[in-house]
Amino acid sequence: MKRQSLIAGVLAALLILPLVWAEETKKPPQPTVSEESVSSRLENLQRLVRTSSGARRVAASDNSKAQGYQKQADQKLIEAEKLLRKGDYAAANRQLGEATALMFGAIREVGADKEIDQKKRKDFDAKAASVDVLLKALKRIAAEKGAGSESSQTIASVEQGLQQAQQLASEGKLDAARQQLDDVYYQSKVAIEGLRRGDTLVRSLNFATKKDEYTYELDRNDTHKMLVSVLLEEKMKTANTRKMVDDFLAKAAEFRAQAERKAAGGDYKQAVELLESSTKELVRAIRGAGVYIPG
Repeated sequence: MKRQSLIAGVLAALLILPLVWAEETKKPPQPTVSEESVSSRLENLQRLVRTSSGARRVAASDNSKAQGYQKQADQKLIEAEKLLRKGDYAAANRQLGEATALMFGAIREVGADKEIDQKKRKDFDAKAASVDVLLKALKRIAAEKGAGSESSQTIASVEQGLQQAQQLASEGKLDAARQQLDDVYYQSKVAIEGLRRGDTLVRSLNFATKKDEYTYELDRNDTHKMLVSVLLEEKMKTANTRKMVDDFLAKAAEFRAQAERKAAGGDYKQAVELLESSTKELVRAIRGAGVYIPG
């Protein structure tokens, strides 16, 4: 009986052994921590924590949280150096890992350095100028069309939003300021599009003369040229988009030049048709760049 139990135990062990071996082979190989590897890592981290541009930026900032992280990281380096001298390479390596995390946290805390802030401010100012152009256009178009209280409320809302954005920017809250600015930019654009959408109704009326209709189409063409410069300002920084837009603008300019020649000769009917063609090219330029406006 004892012999049978012994045999059964040996068989079980033989069956389990391959499974244990298979599990062991699945484990990832553990990196070897040597004096050389820890010394090299310590040297690199000393530069990161004490002398790098990121370290200098943290030290020069008024961010107490970031500076606290930097001091903790420096303390970790001191501890790691002591452990390295004692020959406890694994413990020293762990201290270096913690120092790395702390220092990267410090650098993230002051990530919005002066250069980034300057870029944000420059972008904000450019966008604010675009909103101002749109606001002036909105006021002009609303006045010309005799728009009612709804347009007046929209204009007041855009003006208030612009003031709020500028206030946030003056307080250094550039991200919030830009978000506010983007909102009023979109609001202005939609309002202008809404007023222009009513053009189809106006155009269905009978103008007193073809000359009056030509004058109206000139204004409509001018407005769309303004929209191209304002709405596509950022998009035209891409070479492909600029080329596409420039091609449409060239066609639009040619149609307008022909329209002006026809009008000078008194052929306002043909001049109106040519101006309409010019404006269609401007609409295609805007839509081609990814901004939808009514035709």
